[in-house]
Amino acid sequence: MASTEFDTPEGAGRASLSADPATDDAGRLILRCAAGERAALHTLYTAMAPMLLGLAARMLGDRRLGEEAVQDCFVQVWRNAAQFDPALGGGRSWMIGILRFRAIDLRESERRRAPINPMEMEAADQAGALGATPPPPMDDRMALRHCLGQLKDAARHSIMMAYVEGCSHAEIAERLDQPLGTVKSWILRGLASLRECLER
Repeated sequence: MASTEFDTPEGAGRASLSADPATDDAGRLILRCAAGERAALHTLYTAMAPMLLGLAARMLGDRRLGEEAVQDCFVQVWRNAAQFDPALGGGRSWMIGILRFRAIDLRESERRRAPINPMEMEAADQAGALGATPPPPMDDRMALRHCLGQLKDAARHSIMMAYVEGCSHAEIAERLDQPLGTVKSWILRGLASLRECLER
């Protein structure tokens, strides 16, 4: 798994991780992510996402941008988990640091970008917040390849850039020269179609 989108897993927000440096539950989960454990990533998301979203929304003054920052944060956690060093600090602090950097980057990107078409954002919002949409199970590579081939080019390319290359939504929008809302809508609809295909 190169990167991923996230659903609010069943029970999200009910789990919590200890902030005690002596236990550092988040740090242990990050180390498991570094070993490629998808379950650890989802456990980490379930426990940490609500707190991170609250922090990001306050930093950015916008819940939608906060969701984007949290999504980007977890992508970076997965991609860079091997760089986490427990000797230098706890897992929660490490993740909050990543979130702050992603929020700053996102805020600057939003300032440079033209206003998002309200109709495009409405389509994305009706499908559900992008930060709350997970990837479908991807254990069967042949089935995944087949289902990806059924998607429209825009959705397939956006999903591949997000999952394989680890690009944030803002980065994908910039590379494709498309509004951020359009890219979000492509990914949302593509993920829904991909999951439906894989579950047949």
